[in-house]
Amino acid sequence: CRFIHQGETSAQWTLKGILETLLAEPRSQLADSLCDKAVFHIVPCINPDGVVAGTYRRSKEGTDLNRIYCEAKLDRKAHPTIAALKLYIAALNAAAKESGGAGVQLFCDFHGHSSDRGMMIYGFDKDEFGPRDTAGAAGFIGLCHRSVKAFNLGASCMAGATHYAAVGVGPATIACELDVPHAYTVESSLVGPKGAGQHFTEQGYVDMGSELVKAMSDYVELVSTGQNKALAAIGNATGLLA
Repeated sequence: CRFIHQGETSAQWTLKGILETLLAEPRSQLADSLCDKAVFHIVPCINPDGVVAGTYRRSKEGTDLNRIYCEAKLDRKAHPTIAALKLYIAALNAAAKESGGAGVQLFCDFHGHSSDRGMMIYGFDKDEFGPRDTAGAAGFIGLCHRSVKAFNLGASCMAGATHYAAVGVGPATIACELDVPHAYTVESSLVGPKGAGQHFTEQGYVDMGSELVKAMSDYVELVSTGQNKALAAIGNATGLLA
């Protein structure tokens, strides 16, 4: 999911790296294996009116769409793209349940960060989940730390989804209201990688997106083969649950 805060342009280059890696011809062994095991649903622009209006991080009406995901705040007429996204995820989960499938397991909302450096991820998990589930959610962050060269683990975190869902933050609401077990805000720095005096190029952002695909592949491999304990161990090793 991208372009909810359209001024955070680093995120679009990160998403471009993901798409190029998945769709490159000839397809790489990594992309081929990943797409055999997982289905990607990509929303390239969830705030088109805001893009056209030229706002930095709001809709044409001046609303921060990343604060109105929860049902208590969502106006389906005023915020049709958010309402449609939630209905779409709910329909995917319902279809999966009917067919005995797993439903949506991983949700990533791509943003740009104005001060922290590198790539960082904010994980959201239901507060009522047990320790293993919370560790599993942190596990995806650990996999990203392994794969993305510019990853900033120190600026990443895990947060209780219940609180942030009440605020209306997208991934937290998706986790709570739609039972998506692993939901994240993925931030690409607008400043540069770790280290003073360095700046990202467009290709640097694309490379981060490409490296993120490797983390996604490792995640899908663990989840699809029932290696939840291994994923939890990776999450515990991040130190984000202390």
